[in-house]
Amino acid sequence: MKLRLNSPHTDISFRFGVSLSLVTNLIDSVIPQLAHKLKWLIHWPNKDDILRSRPDCFKEAFPRCVSVIDCTEVYIETPSNFAARSCTYSNYKHHNTIKFLVSIVPCGSISFVSRAFGGRTSDKIISLKSGYLDFINHGDVVLADRGFLIRDELASRGAELIIPSFVKGKRPA
Repeated sequence: MKLRLNSPHTDISFRFGVSLSLVTNLIDSVIPQLAHKLKWLIHWPNKDDILRSRPDCFKEAFPRCVSVIDCTEVYIETPSNFAARSCTYSNYKHHNTIKFLVSIVPCGSISFVSRAFGGRTSDKIISLKSGYLDFINHGDVVLADRGFLIRDELASRGAELIIPSFVKGKRPA
């Protein structure tokens, strides 16, 4: 329930008739173990594999694309600590969130997931601090939406940022 619905700990405690501390301890111990066990599923393939497995639409429109990136936000309970509350408040979602950078290769498999950042953190800062840019090489093309202001950082690596026209100029939902 926690992974699928992000139910509050108090709700899970009530539904299953167990203490709040038991729910908290279980989630705090199981989630890291699950992440460790499933980490092997997320890996950055070599460039030849990326280019060979691209769908035809990418071969035509973005022939050098190796990554499509976006940040995703997950709602969290409002922290009681004021500093944590401030760091996690997202003006975009109007709620406290944590934020992750996710990269997929053109065939659709996940190639990178960053550590969690507070919801207030910009997409650019997450891109720079997450280690994502270490996977980008000379000649690569990255697709992103207009929130990713990393054109100069990619250019310094000999790579290119493309913001597809269907996201240019659109207002956030």
